[in-house]
Amino acid sequence: MIDSMEGVKTVDSVSLDKDYWYPASLSGEKIPLSFNLSKEEITLGEINSSLPADKKNEKQQLLVIDYDLSSSSLTSIIQPISKIGVDYSKKLFLETQIYATTSTQVTIEYGNFNEDADNDGIMDTEDKNGDTILNKDEDTGWEYNYPDTTTVQAYSGKENGRMDSEDLDGDGYLDTLDEPAEQLNKYKFTVSPNVWFSTNMALNITDPSKWQQVKQVRVTIKGQIGQEGKIKIANLNLVGNKWEKYSTVGATVTINGINNEDNPREYIPLYDQKKDIYQELYGYSKSDIEKRPREQALTVNYSINPGSTATVYSSFAKAQDFSKYKQVKFFLYPQGITHGEILFFRFGTETDYYEYSRELKSTGTWSVETIDFKEFEKMLKANQSTATVNVAIYRLNGSPKRTNITQIKIGIYNSSTDTIKSGEIWVNEIFLDEVDKSIGEAKKVEADFEIPGWTSFGGKYKEISEKFQPLTPVVVGQKTVEKNTYLNFVRIRFLPLNFTFSRKDTETPVQSILENPWLASLEEDKVTSLSASGGFTFTYGRLLPRIGFNYSESLTDYLRKQNRLDLKNSYNINFDYAIPFAFPIFPRTINLAYRRDEFSLWRSTFGSIPVTKGEEKFFLKQYKTSKKAYQETQEITDDWALRTNFNFWSRIILNPSYSLKTVSEEKVQTRQPKYNKSLSQVIGVTSNLSFFGWLNPALSYNITSKEDLNLSSPTAKVKRVDRTSNGEMNWNFTFRQILPQVRLLQSLTLSTNYRFEHGDSYEDIPDKLKIQNQLWIPNPLKLDGEKQLQKRKSFTERDNIRLNSRWVPLETILLPYRFTPFNTLSITANYLYSREKTETTGTPRKVYTIQWPDFVFTLLKGEKIFYLEEIITESQINLKILNKTVYTPNLSKVITLTDSADWRFLFLKKYSLYFDYSLTKNEDFNEKTKTGNKLTKNESWTSQVNFNLKIWRFTIRNEYKINREWDSKVYLDYPNNPFREESTLSPSLQVYANFNLPAELRIPLIKKTISLANQLVFNSTLRLDRKRAKSLGTPIFGANTDTYTLNTSADYTVSPNARMTLGLGAIRFSNRDDWKADYTSFEGSMQITIQF
Repeated sequence: MIDSMEGVKTVDSVSLDKDYWYPASLSGEKIPLSFNLSKEEITLGEINSSLPADKKNEKQQLLVIDYDLSSSSLTSIIQPISKIGVDYSKKLFLETQIYATTSTQVTIEYGNFNEDADNDGIMDTEDKNGDTILNKDEDTGWEYNYPDTTTVQAYSGKENGRMDSEDLDGDGYLDTLDEPAEQLNKYKFTVSPNVWFSTNMALNITDPSKWQQVKQVRVTIKGQIGQEGKIKIANLNLVGNKWEKYSTVGATVTINGINNEDNPREYIPLYDQKKDIYQELYGYSKSDIEKRPREQALTVNYSINPGSTATVYSSFAKAQDFSKYKQVKFFLYPQGITHGEILFFRFGTETDYYEYSRELKSTGTWSVETIDFKEFEKMLKANQSTATVNVAIYRLNGSPKRTNITQIKIGIYNSSTDTIKSGEIWVNEIFLDEVDKSIGEAKKVEADFEIPGWTSFGGKYKEISEKFQPLTPVVVGQKTVEKNTYLNFVRIRFLPLNFTFSRKDTETPVQSILENPWLASLEEDKVTSLSASGGFTFTYGRLLPRIGFNYSESLTDYLRKQNRLDLKNSYNINFDYAIPFAFPIFPRTINLAYRRDEFSLWRSTFGSIPVTKGEEKFFLKQYKTSKKAYQETQEITDDWALRTNFNFWSRIILNPSYSLKTVSEEKVQTRQPKYNKSLSQVIGVTSNLSFFGWLNPALSYNITSKEDLNLSSPTAKVKRVDRTSNGEMNWNFTFRQILPQVRLLQSLTLSTNYRFEHGDSYEDIPDKLKIQNQLWIPNPLKLDGEKQLQKRKSFTERDNIRLNSRWVPLETILLPYRFTPFNTLSITANYLYSREKTETTGTPRKVYTIQWPDFVFTLLKGEKIFYLEEIITESQINLKILNKTVYTPNLSKVITLTDSADWRFLFLKKYSLYFDYSLTKNEDFNEKTKTGNKLTKNESWTSQVNFNLKIWRFTIRNEYKINREWDSKVYLDYPNNPFREESTLSPSLQVYANFNLPAELRIPLIKKTISLANQLVFNSTLRLDRKRAKSLGTPIFGANTDTYTLNTSADYTVSPNARMTLGLGAIRFSNRDDWKADYTSFEGSMQITIQF
């Protein structure tokens, strides 16, 4: 099934829970609360009596609004949808169902609205003490201020277990601007009394950019002053479509979903007319059909000028492979056809696709449209691009491949001389048919059981033969048998228990290992893997901590063919405690974790007689190996972790953490005592400081120390120590938060970052020396009388300050049409300061880096300014300026200046053009002598054009680079006479084509036909590199060359598992100074790939 159309409508719904709705501001007026929210539950049949019988009794929750317009003719509620905004720019319709007790006007708006509901200029919140935590006595609702200065508790936040506030988007700032995505009152309607009102209103979005960051939805009720009543809302949705309109001129298209539940009078379900095919597709029985299940189709409404096309399309996130099927089918229901419209169905890529088309007739019935790949294959054999099959026309455009289907297009072409004012088609169930068969088998049995309130348990058995080929790419050539069971015991609610067990047997023939390089020799023959686990979680009230424990054991047996068995036992304990009371110096939460892993390696044979007793039974004595095994080594890993959270006076959040991991090993057969292999420690802390809405810096610091025992030292117990640490401070804000009234600065953002990094390493440190408490790396380790700096092999200290900003200065300014490109002008500015200090074996070095200025200017659609829209489209201009200085005291100073510009656009909507220019100036100074070393200037120009001629794609490109180098002392005197000058001119031509000529090969005797893909991908590049070099104006002997290069490749796919690649190349090298260095070379290659 490619698309069943059941999910064609993409629906974004808002919650109808009363606790998610808040009072909304009304044009800056101060009015008392004039509504009360509640909830109600009714059946769907009460809303829509035409639903199937089994659906009518389903329950639907309603949002009920009791309103009293005694003081104002308006009342309004609002719901936050997202803190950062949701993109609704591709939504098409507004759907809602509303019931009113009196005639009422309802307006629905989406956008970013005034958060000051009571218009008192104060951000009202339940968080009285500002600690960002909902304390026990704070869940009382935030204060809504009446115009007569009295105060009441807002209904919306009382005793709902959530922190409620007027700050709907949670940015710590009280937004007071009203910014609906569309003009006011665009989506308003009158609801008649005592009847359910349903609407599917077209959004008709005028500016998609205003719908790309919607944060709230607002519902406004309007009536006569003194009017009282009740509104019930059953749903409130924005509806889009995963099919999209394709941009065309001369046609208007509307797409939607239509089904037998929402549109029972208009829509004829597919199973009413094509019951047999529908049952075959979905496996429905006759009784299933009689229940009238929900069935949906894509509806396309259109109006088309003569000679124009109305098109819709659907894209795949990943290219689809149709090569394993013989037919594409879909259902079509045309109606209102009066002008002999032409339907076309395309699938492939934008430029390479298959097309099926036929003339439409208003039949008023569902038809099955069948597209047979064999017809396309016949066309390729006959070298035809079009063919007529019965009443349909098949067409090939470019070089489509069934293995690379990225989109489907469905369209209507008006071939008449009259305008089609209104037409409609329904499309349903696009699917592939007649799949090819493959050899192999797979079995799977799975069962799950539950005794409510007591336990749940189940198991799974899966067997896959080595010849089975699944749809997803996996390793083949192995026979696997998997058994899995589980048991969850939940009768003791505060102490639920869980157990699991699994076994996997994998048999890998030697031949499979030889044929598959991704299979290791360790997997030869039969390998058995076992794993089991058991655990519990203790949770009892808020006063006691949450404790979790888990034990697991795993075994992998290679002994049947290899001399190895792996055994691992793991213990895991977690302790989580949320302190039930708040006190500034006490942590809010405590998290402890401990894990122990015991890994042992067992072997069946040794070079000498084993000193320990052999074992044959493992895994609680329930698994017997094919031969005895003896333990060789045991490695034990202990891992501790601690995390806490502090919140000081609601403005300082502190999160410290600590972890320690130790690894020890014991060699059992040599009876050596257990020794420590490694130790690692991580100490960290993060913090957030909240001073103002625009001043919220974040801080962090952590240090990691790692100790590794030198196992190569036979006598002395010494170790290597490596320490690293880093700290960081971030502060991000927008000027809108500081100066909201200055519209020019609304888009200006600033990100600041300071970061430091430290690191050092030591060798031959005594194993017994404890260094875990030495946490500041710039101070060398204290080595108990040892010479610290002699032991320290390396040290690094690095500091970075980075500032980034982006500004669209003219974004909010209304400009004449010809100057609207300046609304897109964006300026990106960056600043970087870096200081690095390194010390290797006692030799210090410092490096300073400053990057400023660093600007990028971008302008889109500049063609409008010069009245060039007819010949130039989608243009983009980028200008870049960069100045970078790298300073090494007493050594060097390097200054790099880079200026560049590029321009790309589409010419005549056919030719893609690109131009760029860059200039880099690099000056190197000697800090010891205070003189310049050298100056280099690198310039480059690039121009490129791409275009298609039928199936051929051409790319013409030209690059020119010139690099100049001066001695800094003579540059001022001889700016036009560099010490060295090198230039390279590189024109090139690339040609690409993709031929698809499927064929069939009939094998004698067995009378079997093999389908051949016959796909040929051709790629060829011709390039010239003309190099010239001069020194002080004089050509450099031997450095002036011309190189002609031709590379051609042909990739021929015979069948899905046979492929051949042929490559040819030639090089002609000409040295203009020395003909003896000239040469011509040819090369060829061929590679044949056969896959099984």
